[in-house]
Amino acid sequence: MRRGLILLMMIALATLANAQQMGIEDFSRLKRPFWKRSKVTVDKQKAIIDLYTQEKGFAFTANGKEAAEAEEGDGVITVKVPTKTHHLTIKHPQYGTLTWRVPVKYLKRKKHYRATLLATDSTKKYKLKEQWVQFEVSPKNAIVHMDTTIILLRDGLMAKYLPLGKHTYQVEAPFYEELTDSFELADSAKTMLSIALQPTYSYLTVSTQMPKADIRVDGLSINKQEETSTRLIPGEHRLSLHYKGNCYYDEPFTIGLGEKKHIEVALKDLRLRPAAEKPKKALALAPPAEANDSTATTGAKEADPKDMAASLPLDMRGMVNIHSNVIGARISISGKPVGETPCIVQDLSTRRSYVITLEKEGYKTVKTAVRPRGNELTDLNIKMKQK
Repeated sequence: MRRGLILLMMIALATLANAQQMGIEDFSRLKRPFWKRSKVTVDKQKAIIDLYTQEKGFAFTANGKEAAEAEEGDGVITVKVPTKTHHLTIKHPQYGTLTWRVPVKYLKRKKHYRATLLATDSTKKYKLKEQWVQFEVSPKNAIVHMDTTIILLRDGLMAKYLPLGKHTYQVEAPFYEELTDSFELADSAKTMLSIALQPTYSYLTVSTQMPKADIRVDGLSINKQEETSTRLIPGEHRLSLHYKGNCYYDEPFTIGLGEKKHIEVALKDLRLRPAAEKPKKALALAPPAEANDSTATTGAKEADPKDMAASLPLDMRGMVNIHSNVIGARISISGKPVGETPCIVQDLSTRRSYVITLEKEGYKTVKTAVRPRGNELTDLNIKMKQK
C-alpha cells in the first residue's frame, strides 16, 4: 500500500513538472470599436481565442470533456470553444498537460479573446524568426517599396520587423534616380541601411555676345566665359548677367527633369538694370554627384549591459523586443545603455525585473519595467510623447 502511494505521488509530481513547462499569460478580449467597422471575427455559437506561440502540435479540450477545434497559423493557434467554457485542457507530446482556468467567469459566444501560450524547453534555445531592419534615407520625403508593401517616409527614418531571410526593396523620390536592392536579415542583430539617392540633374547652356560677362544662376556665378554649361535641379531658376558690378540681364526660367536647355541672350536683351531688380533668391546649384556608393549596410550589434546573464540556463534567461513610435531613441536597461529603438536585447535574467528607459531630444523620457520570460521573446512597445 505504501509503495502504491509513493508511486502515485511520483506520477503526480512528474505530471506537475510537465505542466509547469506550459503557461498562459497576457489574456485579454478583443473589442470592437463602436465608431468604426472592426476586423475582429466572431462566431455565433462559439467563443474564439487566439493563442500566440511558436510551437505546434497542441490538443485542446473544453471543460475537460469536449474537444475544441484548433487552427494552426504563423505564430498563432486559433481555438474555437463552446460558450461558457470555464477551463481549457492543453496537451502536448513534449510539454505535457496544462489545465488552465480562464481569468473571467467563462468564455462567451460572439466574443474573441487572445493570450500568449508559453512552452518552455530548457534543452532547446528559443530562436528568433523575425528581426528589425532600420532605414535612413536621403532625401527624407521618399517612398520605399518593401516586399509587397509601400511606405511613405516623412523624416527619412523607417523601421520594420520582418521575417529572417532575403528581402528586396525599392526607394524612389521626385528628381532622384530610383534604387533597387536587397538585404539579408539575420537573427544576430538588426540591419542598418543608409541610402542616399542620386539626383537626376538637368543641364543649362548660356550663350551671350557680351564679352567677359559674369553669368549667374540663382545669384551664384557659374563662369566668366561667353558660353557655359551647368548642372541644375529641375524647377524654377533665375538667370542674370553682370559686368563690372552692374546687372544687364535678369530673367526667370524653368527647366524640366533631365532637360538640356539652351538660353541665348542677344544684344537687344541687354540693358542696365537698377539695383532693386537684382534677384533676392539665392538657390544653390546642384552639388556634384557623389561616388556611386548609394547604399551602406551594417549589422551593428547592440551593446549588452553588464548584468545580462548569458551563463544562466536557457529557461532562466530571455529576450526583450524593445520598439517605439520614435525611431532612434536611446535605450537604457537599469541605467546601462544597450542601443537605440528598435532592437532586441538578449540574455536577460528571469530572476529579476528591469527598468527600461527611452530618451531622445524633443521627447519626454519614458521609463517602464519588464520581467523577461524564460527562453522566450517578450514584446515591449513603448510610446513616447513630444515635450
